[in-house]
Amino acid sequence: MTKFSRIPQSIFGDISVDQFLTEFWQKKPLFVRGAWPGFYSPVNQESMIGLACREDAESRIIIEQGGSYPWEALFGPFEPEDFNELPNSHWTLLVQEVDRLIPEISHLLDALPFLSNWRFDDIMVSLAANGGGVGAHIDEYDVFLFQGEGSRLWQIDANPVSEEVLIPDLDVRILANFTPTHEWTVEQGDLLYLPPRFAHYGVAVGSCITYSIGCRTPSGSDLVSAFLEHYLSTRAGTSPFKEDSTSTDAAVGLVHPNIKSFARETLLDMIENESFIDRWLGRYLSKPGRGNAPDPPESTVDHTRLNDHLRTGGVIRTVAPSQVLFDLLESGDLILYAGGSEYTVHPDLASVLERLTGRSGLRLDDANSLSEYPEFIQLVVALINEGFFALETTP
Repeated sequence: MTKFSRIPQSIFGDISVDQFLTEFWQKKPLFVRGAWPGFYSPVNQESMIGLACREDAESRIIIEQGGSYPWEALFGPFEPEDFNELPNSHWTLLVQEVDRLIPEISHLLDALPFLSNWRFDDIMVSLAANGGGVGAHIDEYDVFLFQGEGSRLWQIDANPVSEEVLIPDLDVRILANFTPTHEWTVEQGDLLYLPPRFAHYGVAVGSCITYSIGCRTPSGSDLVSAFLEHYLSTRAGTSPFKEDSTSTDAAVGLVHPNIKSFARETLLDMIENESFIDRWLGRYLSKPGRGNAPDPPESTVDHTRLNDHLRTGGVIRTVAPSQVLFDLLESGDLILYAGGSEYTVHPDLASVLERLTGRSGLRLDDANSLSEYPEFIQLVVALINEGFFALETTP
């Protein structure tokens, strides 16, 4: 697999990253012409069809015209012959988690060094025939749309949608009312950024490939619901309410202070245990969003191979960024999270974890003292063999 072409110093053109984060991030759309000069798409039509036929891929085809009915949705895995039966135009193939299926695709995130690992959801790639699209719609998350091959006409409404009204009885979610305020015909290497709830509609001009980097935007209710589910499953054996005595003077219909105190203490114990919450959050955020763990490498890595790789200028780099996080807790514990599991690491290795989970990866200069921490080396080897990290050579 050929990697992306050299990443530009800034994908926002004349706009600095600080300006982007201040003026546009989660506020308003941004279109950048020529954001990535010389952009090279590592996937093409043939490889996209190959991905759509894999059992472990989440893929679908949207046929606007020429299917059994308008906006027909078909779900994979597909057979190669299925693509011979598609109409000549107005269809789109979408494959989720292409970064998991082809780990090199995760290098696209190198263009977004400010994007925290936990924010990243997946890289979806779409292959569209002429006129292909998925209709006017909104997303509930931030999305960066890189044009990989060919051209696409993008129309957007620069005003966020307050109430989503859909055309009824369709396989896909298409807005009933869409009035674009801006449109661009994007070319290879162009970028369109959209915050949550901004309506957009993309139509292929000829055959084209588009990369979509989706971001996670958990709501407060999402976090509370997930935390309570975890709390109840791990604290199911907590002691029931007991009282030493009751007052014969209290009205029988009164909510007694004893049970109120018990309820308050139980709830406060749940929310004031910061370490319990922090550790849960790290495990929760590092779980694979669609339940798919990374694929292990084709050949097993051992301690000797890891050392040889680093000595020859190689890099250890995460290929599952959204599933690899770290945190230094107030207790002083340094925790590495991978795929929903946690591993306590020596506190002296905070800078090593920063490199290991970062975009550039861990090199020998950053890891020359790791021999003093054999347990950590053993952990890294294990996580490489589970597919969370990969051994990569420098350009």
